[in-house]
Amino acid sequence: MFTEDLSVFFDTAEFATACTLQTVPPVPFSGILSEADEEMLQGYVTGTVREIRWPTAAATLLEGQLITAGAATWRVLRDGRKVNDGLESQTYLVEA
Repeated sequence: MFTEDLSVFFDTAEFATACTLQTVPPVPFSGILSEADEEMLQGYVTGTVREIRWPTAAATLLEGQLITAGAATWRVLRDGRKVNDGLESQTYLVEA
């Protein structure tokens, strides 16, 4: 079912974005960019951060790496972490 093929959820013709991990060689993958609120300092401070989700099997994003999505270039803030039974991964981004 969907566990074998996540492409239906990460279709760039729908709402996913074509991304490229800037490594040698470059790694193309589809991701879903969004914004999320992150609480810090025991909930006294909340900040909005840029987030990306992608199929875990498509790429491994590590802190400090660069990805491009459209005309924008982003730096990965944290190593990707697996979510949704490990089939998807998620991490935070900042403009590079």
